[in-house]
Amino acid sequence: MHKGDAMESDQPSTEQRVQTGALRLDACIVLASTTMSPEDVEKARRSGALLMAAPKRGTAYLEVGGIVVAEGRMARRGGTNAFVVTRTYRENGEAL
Repeated sequence: MHKGDAMESDQPSTEQRVQTGALRLDACIVLASTTMSPEDVEKARRSGALLMAAPKRGTAYLEVGGIVVAEGRMARRGGTNAFVVTRTYRENGEAL
């Protein structure tokens, strides 16, 4: 991945993929930290779904096969949320 590569959402499907050049990978977004009120938890339990807004600031990480390969931020692009790469981890096992 290179700086400026983006995670895209295939419309209307909910599949998420990361593409850089000819390489296209399925991606999974993992929410590492959040806070929810008891009311929000109960609402999610009743509805059977947990919906959250994409983070507007802070650093997000892209992990492939259990290895962090890039860090970036979430940004709005063309009406959808995109993961914008700000740094890649080129060395295997490079610490965060």
